[in-house]
Amino acid sequence: MRTVATVVVAVLTMLSCDSAAPRTTPLQVRGPAGEAVPIQVTQVPLDPQDPGRSRLGSFVYAGGIEFRVADGSVSLELSDLRIVSGDHMIAISDQGRFFEARLLFDQAGHLSGLADLRVTPLIDEQGRMMEVADADAEGIEVLPGGDRLVSFEKDHRIWRYPADGSAPRRVPMPDAVLPANEGMEAITYYPAAGADAYLVGAEGGTIWLCRFDTACSETDFGRLVAKGLGLTALAAYGQGGAFAILGRSWTAQEGNHISVRLISTAGAPGGRLVDEMLIARPLTVDNFEGVAVMPRRDGTLRLYLISDDNAAATQHTYLFAFDWRPAR
Repeated sequence: MRTVATVVVAVLTMLSCDSAAPRTTPLQVRGPAGEAVPIQVTQVPLDPQDPGRSRLGSFVYAGGIEFRVADGSVSLELSDLRIVSGDHMIAISDQGRFFEARLLFDQAGHLSGLADLRVTPLIDEQGRMMEVADADAEGIEVLPGGDRLVSFEKDHRIWRYPADGSAPRRVPMPDAVLPANEGMEAITYYPAAGADAYLVGAEGGTIWLCRFDTACSETDFGRLVAKGLGLTALAAYGQGGAFAILGRSWTAQEGNHISVRLISTAGAPGGRLVDEMLIARPLTVDNFEGVAVMPRRDGTLRLYLISDDNAAATQHTYLFAFDWRPAR
């Protein structure tokens, strides 16, 4: 069983999106030495120059928040996420931690805050806390039974964490030479190819199909990654083989450029681009590295994006929600 304690955080009160001015609400998390660490959650607009703007093509902004450690004592560096049961966020950190919280929504169903925050250190195959050098987690997936797949870079590997909290075990990964800091950024369960199938994507743009009991094989999906952008996340949704691709680039002159592509394989074995959302200045944007997709009963999709602040004071940890409505 897991030998490290889970850190639990007090409930965060609801934030309201009705006010014209963003609200900041504090909460606390326990740091590595057991000290109380203040975290602030603040609502942010999609477009700082036009706070009422909500539409990017077929994508509609459904609320966004920034959360940061107020005194800078603990870095977040969140690199991917999944949403379970509609409001349970499970994110993964470059620092080797699961970061979990309950999402809060306003009366319109827009993302407005966090509650019940807890942070759990990752453990290694011997059940011990990992050294920081080995803990650079980049991708996360939650399997139907509750097990979690985590992909790491630098020491490239994929571990399966059992739902019961016991030590992880290795699962197949691509047989490829990967740069130390451009590894397996993306991972997603892919039931369209079988109950044991998952996709793995490298920042360079290659996407492999893997299974728990066989070797991985390269797919043709890599051609669907936006040109000139690094692949940072994948998220399959539904049973028909559809998935989202998150890509990003950065230059000192232009800042971050983010692409979210929705891909369908229905009637197109190699996959086809259905829609794309682009986020860049002057919109609110940062180093978005994680994407999660939730189909809704009315046929729309709810997408969540999370950004990695790289432990830099000039960067931000954003969690954005978007609703995608198919063109009629």
